[in-house]
Amino acid sequence: MTPAQELANEKYLSALPWLPPLSEKTLTSYYSFYIASLAAIITFGGILAPILEVKLGLGGTSYADFIGSVHMPSQFADVDPIVASFCGGAIGVLSALLVVEMNG
Repeated sequence: MTPAQELANEKYLSALPWLPPLSEKTLTSYYSFYIASLAAIITFGGILAPILEVKLGLGGTSYADFIGSVHMPSQFADVDPIVASFCGGAIGVLSALLVVEMNG
């Protein structure tokens, strides 16, 4: 067996619980999952959520209506802070998990 084949067949224990041992194949699937998840999160936060324009709890006002009612600049209504924080947090968690798994 050549050194390249030995390296490809070598498996390491995962740093994260309940994940399979780390190999070239599982690392490639992690990269694919990471990229697909990032694309889905960015699509949701940047395209889908502004189209849906979810109504806020009391009174059913939109975020833009709320910003106008408290006399803030209308630019603040372009980005919903709740969606932005959830999307940013999700991307941060996925990035941290990938780094931990790669350096584990």
